[in-house]
Amino acid sequence: MGFMRSKRCLGCFVGSFFVIYLFLTLYALEVAQLLNNRKKHVVDLRSSLLKFAPRAENQRDCRRVIILKDGRSGSKWMSALINSQPDVFILNELKKPTGEPGTELAVQLKKVLQFCPAQASRVYGVTLDVKYMMGEKVFTGPDSLDLGKTLGEIGNVAVVLYARTNLVKHAIAYSRNRIYLEKCGDNHRKKGSKCFLGPVNITKGSLKQNLYVLQRVHRKMKSLAETSVTTAAFSSRSPISTYLTVFYEDAVQDPLRFLDGFFAFLNPPGQKLPVPELVDPAGSFLKNTPEDLKTIVPNWLELHSYLTNTPCLWDMINTATAQTFEDYFACLDSINMLA
Repeated sequence: MGFMRSKRCLGCFVGSFFVIYLFLTLYALEVAQLLNNRKKHVVDLRSSLLKFAPRAENQRDCRRVIILKDGRSGSKWMSALINSQPDVFILNELKKPTGEPGTELAVQLKKVLQFCPAQASRVYGVTLDVKYMMGEKVFTGPDSLDLGKTLGEIGNVAVVLYARTNLVKHAIAYSRNRIYLEKCGDNHRKKGSKCFLGPVNITKGSLKQNLYVLQRVHRKMKSLAETSVTTAAFSSRSPISTYLTVFYEDAVQDPLRFLDGFFAFLNPPGQKLPVPELVDPAGSFLKNTPEDLKTIVPNWLELHSYLTNTPCLWDMINTATAQTFEDYFACLDSINMLA
């Protein structure tokens, strides 16, 4: 009996050992696969960064374009425009490539930014908030990149200030008694579904807010024009050599003229960059995000046509004087825009 009992115990021990061994083997294989995938992902992202790295023997390759944008849809069309140009970094897409700190990528990006002499490079920031741009940090840890400090060290910086009021789009939505709600959440974007439509009373609140923003922007730009101060809003450690202020309404008023001026601003002195070909579907203008770019000019033309048939709204957009909300809605109602 004792012999049989000891034999059974030995069998249990061997079986348990085999199960544990099998579990540890599978776990080790899984960990190895995860590490391999992560390493491959980092290498791929690093390669995508390095392909933009300038060649030392050709200073013309030192030009860099950096797009700084938050998650707001207002900067999407501008990012699409600049994306048609060579040598583009979109920092928000590089900041958290795997949801984790990526110090190796930060080092590579820092090397790219600091590779060329200041007189040979131009760094562009496109942002809705200047403080956001100057305070931006890429990744975390000892190798993180303080973008504001780096821009100050480079010294040759051009910034696009983007003032988006949405006044025109909301006016059209108001005329149809409907509007897309802005706060749709990340889940809608991940699933690819569109934001649902809201009633007109919500639209009125959005229109009031955008009219207020428009007036505030006009007052600020008038003050800048009178004082000729171009660096007051920027960090003193980052000398701004030139800047361009973009209004959505300006783009709507004359799309082709706006695009000419916009891409002329992106051309460094003494260099000629490829000009987007608006009529060529296969041109550089449609290279990266064709669906976004393809609709920009037609949408602007449609909005411009709408504005020219709405003189009171057009006057409100182009005047720096204060307009009451009642005047604004009276303008819309006076031409029988409401359903």
